[in-house]
Amino acid sequence: MTRIRCYELLDPLGPQGQYCTTYLARNHDRPSVPYCVVKQLHQPPFPKVLDLFQREAVALDRLGQHSHIPALIASFAEGDHFYLVQEYIEGHDLSQEVGPGKTLREAQVRTLLHQVLTLLTFVHGQGMIHRDIKPSNLIRRLADGEICLIDFGVVREISRYESNRWGQIRTLTVAGTTGYMAPEQQRGNPCFASDLYSLGMVAVVALTGADPQTLSTDPDTGRLVWVDRLTRSPEDVALVPFIDRLVATHRKHRPASAALALEDFDRCLGEGRTAIQARSSQVNCIPTDPVPTNVVAPGNPNRRTTVIQDRLPWDGLFQYGLRGVAFLLTLAVAWGLGLKAKTQWDWWWYARQRPPVLQPRYPEASDRDLVCLFDWDNCRVRLHAEVINPYWAMTQAARAEGILFWCAEGFQSIEQQKNTGNPRSEAVLVRTLNESDYHTGFTVVLSLQAPDDRRPVSRREFERSPAFRWLQENASRYGFALAYPPGHRNYEPWRWRYVGTGSIFKGP
Repeated sequence: MTRIRCYELLDPLGPQGQYCTTYLARNHDRPSVPYCVVKQLHQPPFPKVLDLFQREAVALDRLGQHSHIPALIASFAEGDHFYLVQEYIEGHDLSQEVGPGKTLREAQVRTLLHQVLTLLTFVHGQGMIHRDIKPSNLIRRLADGEICLIDFGVVREISRYESNRWGQIRTLTVAGTTGYMAPEQQRGNPCFASDLYSLGMVAVVALTGADPQTLSTDPDTGRLVWVDRLTRSPEDVALVPFIDRLVATHRKHRPASAALALEDFDRCLGEGRTAIQARSSQVNCIPTDPVPTNVVAPGNPNRRTTVIQDRLPWDGLFQYGLRGVAFLLTLAVAWGLGLKAKTQWDWWWYARQRPPVLQPRYPEASDRDLVCLFDWDNCRVRLHAEVINPYWAMTQAARAEGILFWCAEGFQSIEQQKNTGNPRSEAVLVRTLNESDYHTGFTVVLSLQAPDDRRPVSRREFERSPAFRWLQENASRYGFALAYPPGHRNYEPWRWRYVGTGSIFKGP
């Protein structure tokens, strides 16, 4: 018998991975000694990976508040392992009902789609992506037959990182299951729509009984070819187009989130469609006899009323439309010529300015002082070693309060800034570099964790975000301050400096 703290490990559950072993266990800390699930992650506890584990455990704790998601009982590190203890849901996974050679009825597939979309709406609302929707991660609960969602891939997400001898973190694998994984997720860029693709593939397999890896795409349209595998014609003609939208090859052709997909489901297949059909049937019951052109007034038999159809002045509308189009074209040409003239003037004026001497106000950090935060684009995000731990502490504290942001950019050498600067004028470039602080390694550019269509793109939108308000109130506790105060010509709400212990900056 193996026992970790108060948890007695019994039998392994399901197929075991390279980095994680999942056990059915008993919790001896409670009088009833109930069953639970213990996930043992085989990963040495490097400090940065430990921070990632703790942050993801906080997210799992929030997700476990839903009645159809296993609650997180405990999370801890002991020895050379991480442990996650979760609620045990008694039932069977859908791989016993859905898979090659196994099909569900159309009504069962509609119920499955609605229940899982409802769950994903809650998950996406917490800013999380499941990353591995497949039949074996959908549990039909024995108590009520409802679908529960398990295995959020946190263990795989943590096992994707390892530390090299320099203490840097690098990515190892892409989490997901072949056949159910969206194309962008295979390239390492999962989004909310990736979960919808996986759910759509579950529905396709449930209706056809085909192996998802044997399905092909149309080379001309890029659409998944699966309708010809159906064993029977669908009773609801709206079901196939809805699933086609979920399994679209490009994510822009899918709903952006589960909430939008659920609205689409209700409109096409659910209660919303039923209400629309009921209203349509009521409207169709209204008599639609044509109105007579001549109506005899009841009060005066000699008086007759005629309905006259006025003719629109098409000739006048066409004439005024041509004049409007001509005016807009003239205005556009004048505007374009004005902009071109201004640009030529700026080039002429800047070319005659004497470039100032490049004297950066802040010393440039050396490679020895820098640490890679993530292995994105060959260590594109780099920070000074003194900044790493305060940054992790600040983002973890923000995430615990539901505020999600991340480091989009860090160190840029002066040479890099020159290469990406304005090539039109050396004078303008030198003036900009003299006010720059990106080459110190103590400056970070923060971005919000949100879908592309909801991420703030302007200064005004970022200033109105909850993340910016949280930073204004809490960032100083972790040693961070705005790089330049509001009103300064270099002020950017997403640009923050570390001004704490070890920084070359003593204040904002």
